[in-house]
Amino acid sequence: MIKSCLFILLIIFGCIPGFAQPEIIRIMSYNIWFDNPENTENPWSERKNGIKETINQLKPEIFCVQEALDHQVKFLEFGEYKHFGVGRDDGKNAGEFSAILFDTIRFGFKNGGNFWLSETPDIAGSKGWDAECVRIATWIHLLDSKTGKLFFVFNTHFDHMGETARLESAGLIKQKIAEIAGDQPVILTGDFNCQRGSDPYQVITDEDFSKPLSDTRYVSDNLSSEPDYSFVGSEFKGSKGNIIDHIFVSQDIKVFKALIYENCQNGKCPSDHLPVVSEIIIE
Repeated sequence: MIKSCLFILLIIFGCIPGFAQPEIIRIMSYNIWFDNPENTENPWSERKNGIKETINQLKPEIFCVQEALDHQVKFLEFGEYKHFGVGRDDGKNAGEFSAILFDTIRFGFKNGGNFWLSETPDIAGSKGWDAECVRIATWIHLLDSKTGKLFFVFNTHFDHMGETARLESAGLIKQKIAEIAGDQPVILTGDFNCQRGSDPYQVITDEDFSKPLSDTRYVSDNLSSEPDYSFVGSEFKGSKGNIIDHIFVSQDIKVFKALIYENCQNGKCPSDHLPVVSEIIIE
């Protein structure tokens, strides 16, 4: 009896070979609100430390940002974090990044790339369909030093105005994921400017449309249901169900936890979006 109890305890604490606890990856997607010089009420200089504090509190191994200008990305490149990505306007430093930052101690960078959400995705600065702005997607291929597993991360920001652009962007993203990642595990993050059930969301999650992806929020073992919004706007007030920031994963990734992190204090938030977080296990 004593031996049986000891055996069970050893399994629980992962002390027996073959029963090790799975290695969780914490990933975050966060639209950090670009540094607009006209935004004098909530300037970047007063928000940036709140962004960094959020990262220090959540400690993501990978975090993907949207609306980040070059100097904002560099500000977030602290500790072991390094970024990959380019400015959307010229494929270099101009305009907003959809950058991916990752822990360089845990992950080895294999390769990466960018493409534009347009009819000419290989042309830097190209604007597609009825989009208001130039839009970009960034991807990286990482090796997890803890598990030896390879996987891809894609990060993007869909247009806020063009309905056709969002729908076409969803199709392009799925096509590119299939071409680039093949049968390897994939994580897709971003500000998609669309909610669950919308046409672009359906394309991303449609099992019949290229590589199937699932929203971590709805396949998680542990879901934090509050807050029920990811966009708070310049007034820092979210409306129920207004979740436009998502993390999607391929079917070979298990989702342990999913949440939207409320990081507002005294009626203000570091951004007009809240960070979306998932803890995943690559199976």
